[in-house]
Amino acid sequence: MLAAMFSGRHVINEDKDGRYVIDCDATVFKHILEFLCFGTLPTGEVAGAVHRYSEYFGLHELSKILCEYQQVKLVLHVRDMQQHHPEYI
Repeated sequence: MLAAMFSGRHVINEDKDGRYVIDCDATVFKHILEFLCFGTLPTGEVAGAVHRYSEYFGLHELSKILCEYQQVKLVLHVRDMQQHHPEYI
């Protein structure tokens, strides 16, 4: 999604100073930028939030890496259980 946003095919929201507006929690997006620029991975405590946004923005490489974090594995397992066994929720 980020690549598509800046491909020239879409109108991107800008603020009054011409800066691009990306609707994302700044503390989480900071970790996404760190990964994109330097390959730096987030700590476990923010991995869940970063994973959600990495899926939203289509950052498949980051999403795949974060799936190895225990916190993310747990969330994905619960999501899978909710989808396949709603009677237990």
